[in-house]
Amino acid sequence: MSASSLEEKALRLFRTFEHAGKNVNRVTVEGRRIVLDLGQGEVVDDFEEVDMRHGKT
Repeated sequence: MSASSLEEKALRLFRTFEHAGKNVNRVTVEGRRIVLDLGQGEVVDDFEEVDMRHGKT
């Protein structure tokens, strides 16, 4: 596989993930390996509504 076709494949993967609504922070090509670093969307705090006080109130 030539370098240009590997780069083209990486760009197609990038576009596909972005089109699907995924946030891609970085695309890395290492030899024949393509790595997509997906970003996190809105971070949800599971403990936001929990009262975390301890002891007497």
